[in-house]
Amino acid sequence: MNWLDFFEEPLLCLICLVLFLLITTGFLVLYSFPGPGRKKRSGTDTVSSQGVSIIVSAKNEYERLKLLLPALLEQDYPEFEIIVVNKHSEDDTEVLLASLEHFHNNLKIRNLNADAKYGQDNMMAIGVGIRAAAHPYIVFFRPDAMPSGPQWLSSLMACYCAKNKQIILGHTFFARTNRFIRYEMMDQELSYMAMARIRLAYASNGFNTVFPKNLFFSENGFDSRTTGRHIFEQAVTGHIIRHNNTKPCTDSRSVITLTRTLNRNEWHLLRIQSLRTHLLTGGWPYFLLTLEKTLTAAFYVVLFYALYTLFRDGHPLSAVYSAGLLGTLLILRWTVLWICYARFHRIWQENNLTVTAPLWDMVAPFFHWYFLICLFIKSLKDR
Repeated sequence: MNWLDFFEEPLLCLICLVLFLLITTGFLVLYSFPGPGRKKRSGTDTVSSQGVSIIVSAKNEYERLKLLLPALLEQDYPEFEIIVVNKHSEDDTEVLLASLEHFHNNLKIRNLNADAKYGQDNMMAIGVGIRAAAHPYIVFFRPDAMPSGPQWLSSLMACYCAKNKQIILGHTFFARTNRFIRYEMMDQELSYMAMARIRLAYASNGFNTVFPKNLFFSENGFDSRTTGRHIFEQAVTGHIIRHNNTKPCTDSRSVITLTRTLNRNEWHLLRIQSLRTHLLTGGWPYFLLTLEKTLTAAFYVVLFYALYTLFRDGHPLSAVYSAGLLGTLLILRWTVLWICYARFHRIWQENNLTVTAPLWDMVAPFFHWYFLICLFIKSLKDR
């Protein structure tokens, strides 16, 4: 007797098993980042010779800069500077910056004028910051974020020295944001880091990432195909990231935390901008994430359809075997997710995401394809 005879709907069960093996093996291979216990501490002595320029572009961010700048200035790192590009702020930002600059030699201020051509242009602010950098390495920092602590910069640069790569990706924690948006943004960052880990790096979010300054003055540094239409840091950095020159940092101290809520409209705009940037900068590895999400959706659709068919037709004995197999696959999938998200919490302090990870796993493909469809529609409108 063939073993398949014990199962009702054997083809559906076999398809579920194959899909489970594909998506779970792929998930473990891509996202099994080394945990805190395995982090390399080598390179700490080498860090002291690497000067870093931290660039912050800000407009009307007085309240946030009042908290951020002291946290950056107290970094336990031997040689660094902070460059704040003030994009014609209308609040007390300029007064705050002038007072801090007086007491800190490693704080540089650059003020853009009120001309509409420059004062509102974030690309000009990025360029001014890069030109003003005195050190060979650059880290862009959001004015609405905070470093994890005094060891933030040293841990990021320790990863740089230990991994011997040109670019190091740090993690951004969207702490105050809607949980589903946090899951979706984390998916993107995990994809960036996972692809970099297997030498298929294609993007970063632009912030909390170590870049050599000289890459911005190479032939790919400022490509007008992208920067002319998408005026934000990811558009600039996307052209200098190469498959084999980037690695992720899995040190929990290298995390930065967003201090405000990312609303739905801003999230939507950011995701569409990111996708368009990927298309223009050769970000084809992103579609490996698309493949993963498509196979995950297929797994759940086939599994729940098979369960529905079994209990609808009411085959007692064979239905028990089939339902047992399908239920085991579902539990195993969710167990893998719980373990991996618990590790993500341990590495990057991503709290409150572990328990509901299986729910996100089921709906994530729909979010993923929603943004791809939005990108397609927007591309048609722009023609």
